[in-house]
Amino acid sequence: MADIPSSYFVNQPKTRSTSYSVAPQTNRFEVCVDKDGKKVFGGTPLQRANASASLYQQGSGENITATRSASSDIYTYAARARARAAWRALVKATARCAPTAGTTQTFQGVTVDVVAKQKVRSSASVAAMAGFTVTQNVAVAAEGSGGLQIWVGGFTSYRSVGSAIVRSQFANYSTIALSDSVLKPAWTAFTREEAIRIGLRLRRGASYAG
Repeated sequence: MADIPSSYFVNQPKTRSTSYSVAPQTNRFEVCVDKDGKKVFGGTPLQRANASASLYQQGSGENITATRSASSDIYTYAARARARAAWRALVKATARCAPTAGTTQTFQGVTVDVVAKQKVRSSASVAAMAGFTVTQNVAVAAEGSGGLQIWVGGFTSYRSVGSAIVRSQFANYSTIALSDSVLKPAWTAFTREEAIRIGLRLRRGASYAG
């Protein structure tokens, strides 16, 4: 996260938060949703290192109307062979990522409609690190003319490196307008490059995300 350009921080301090966990405290990580709106997961890692940064926020407390963030994760497995098996399973699982997925749920008596548009693309191998990206645009609408609406633009880049899987993400959330959730090309380019940078650092023996 130290790689994030200063210009990306609009009204937030240039700081990052980090976390680290080891099995059995690690969990499967969410990749996308299937045609029924159910989550598609990657394999549970032995270790997980995360770094995240808040780039922009409008409002505070219960009145936050927009946020923007970047994060990175390193999912480490017990051995290179297990990591490769997890990667193959992960790539196979992306076939379940629906181009358009919708679900309707009831929360505290209110009907909420969720629609996700998703695109999975293979990435060219870099330094023998295979990769792919997932683009997601999610719209949430609560029933009634005065119901809450939420738009989220997300982009994720994955890379396979040694005994680990690297994930870099960029997310843009807004309750104001759909246009406010759109990701700029520079942000998605940064996310692609960040996954590669982290992968190369792992090759050099570093063990941190970002």
